[in-house]
Amino acid sequence: MHFSIPLTHFLLLASSSGGLAQEQEYIKRLRKTDTIPNKGPTYLRADAGAPRKLELLDSDGADGELWNMYVVEQLSSLPTAPSPSPPPTEAPRRCEDVDCTNPEERCDPLDGVCKLLDSIVPCIAIIDESDNFPDSHFDTQWATFRTDYPDRPFCLLRPTSSSTFDRLYLPPAFLNDTRVTFAEVSRDDLGANSPIQPVPTDWFSICGFGIYNGTTVEFIGMFLDTSGSMDQRTVSGSLALFEQNVAIAGLTIEPVFNTREDWITPFLTTLVPSN
Repeated sequence: MHFSIPLTHFLLLASSSGGLAQEQEYIKRLRKTDTIPNKGPTYLRADAGAPRKLELLDSDGADGELWNMYVVEQLSSLPTAPSPSPPPTEAPRRCEDVDCTNPEERCDPLDGVCKLLDSIVPCIAIIDESDNFPDSHFDTQWATFRTDYPDRPFCLLRPTSSSTFDRLYLPPAFLNDTRVTFAEVSRDDLGANSPIQPVPTDWFSICGFGIYNGTTVEFIGMFLDTSGSMDQRTVSGSLALFEQNVAIAGLTIEPVFNTREDWITPFLTTLVPSN
């Protein structure tokens, strides 16, 4: 199990003169009109003055009240959105000298063993909550998934929200799985007129998909939650970057669907097109 959750959650704001008190007043005004998650994403506000890095601690009351902030360090410049991941230049070393004689098999870059292609297609699910099912449902579905596809890597990404009611249950067996990656990522849907703008998240790198290319595993199975609490617009920037990275690597996305916040069941199917 691989985690990618920042130890320090922060906002990046460009500060004008006036010190911390003025920055806090700005955050207070901002909080009334913009959703600011209490962990996970990184945001940018392009403005005059030297940018400061501020650490988001906690809300001191009901929704809409002032967030407690403090200056962590002075930054020399604003960071930029991530560039596309570089394409793999060669097959992973584990598969370098492996020749799979069965045309339906490919070398698994995680262990260098020839396996049926459909059994090693990596999966990525993007979902923010899963309130429509009891925990036992996901325990059962994950057990079924691992019985049917013991070698499929699985990457689960959660776009974080400011809501304290959002809940995403992770089965214990999922957390202990060596072919699993879980990370909290940013939401991209604050709107063009928002005074803060998100930086797209590089899902491709977080999920470790750089080991795949068109000569080993050609496909990536993908589930994107569109049940209501999020949709494609929620992660539009990160999704566009991911699709660009997938194309650069010579891979093809095989989408799977579910409208009920079930992020496991859609992958209980073949991910290799019949043609």
